Amino acid sequence: MKQHLRTAAIVTLVAAMIWVFAEGASLQRRTRRAELVWVAMPASGRSVRVADPDWTGSVDVVLDGSAAALDRLESLWLEPVLVEPGQEGVPTAPGEHVIDLREVLRARPELRDSGASVVRCDPPTVRIETDEMVEATAGVVVELPETEPDAEAIPSVESVVVRLPRRRLEALDAPMQVVARIDPAALRGAVRGRPENVRRVRLDPLAPLSGVEGAVIEPARIDVSVTLRTRTASVVLATVPVVVELSPLDQARWNVSIPPEDQVLRNVRVSGPADLVGAIERGETRVSAFVPLSFEDLEGAVTSKRAEFTRLPSSLTFEVEDRVVTLTITARE
Repeated sequence: MKQHLRTAAIVTLVAAMIWVFAEGASLQRRTRRAELVWVAMPASGRSVRVADPDWTGSVDVVLDGSAAALDRLESLWLEPVLVEPGQEGVPTAPGEHVIDLREVLRARPELRDSGASVVRCDPPTVRIETDEMVEATAGVVVELPETEPDAEAIPSVESVVVRLPRRRLEALDAPMQVVARIDPAALRGAVRGRPENVRRVRLDPLAPLSGVEGAVIEPARIDVSVTLRTRTASVVLATVPVVVELSPLDQARWNVSIPPEDQVLRNVRVSGPADLVGAIERGETRVSAFVPLSFEDLEGAVTSKRAEFTRLPSSLTFEVEDRVVTLTITARE
């Protein structure tokens, strides 16, 4: 009885192995979609682009082969398939070429050595254009943020090298330029009047270069030195009070009076950095004119003196038609 059971188990196992082998070796047909990406490596000195307006970037590939062979190919369709000039089925000569996609895919090592075959492709062909890559020079311009149109910008280089297809270069009807666009965030916190080095600003092509497919800019990023100009503003103050300044000792010895008409200065124009002038205009900073009187002024009983607005160096300037203040000085008994 045990011998019969052992024999039956062996027969069942052998039958299962034969079925699995037959299933794996049986001929099948599958359709898979492949994403094709056309590239040209820099070392090749060539460019490639699809010149077919109906090209969608993908192709349906019909395959014949054993189940095992087709299973081994499943990973091939998960990533884009790179196609470049020089590989089998893709010429390197400049000009337009109609490419047989079945021939291109059949030549790939993964398919050629898999035991499966490419029956057909849909679409069957695609038209491409290959060309020789050449070098030319493009000037560098800097584009400043709209909020800082009058800033001074100096790029680290005045020109860069552009690699592009020869046909595209010959078709250009104007000098080539690239632009370094300054992000407003890069100037946040910059001190006005002081150069700020903005590092690694990306270069983008300008028309007519911007319409050239496959153009490569070298270097792709540069540094730009930007100096923000000091913003100025001005405000006219209707009246500014006049203050007489004496030392504490002199205040006890002298009486100083100002006639009512000279106790304020009228129509004083204040000019300077916009932030400082804005604080004055909003009333956050008060402006006063002062008349400093020295011991000699008091002893000599000067009858008038010019009013001042600040003794220290200041970025603000003050303009008034008449800043002479009339004084009456008498000694206290």
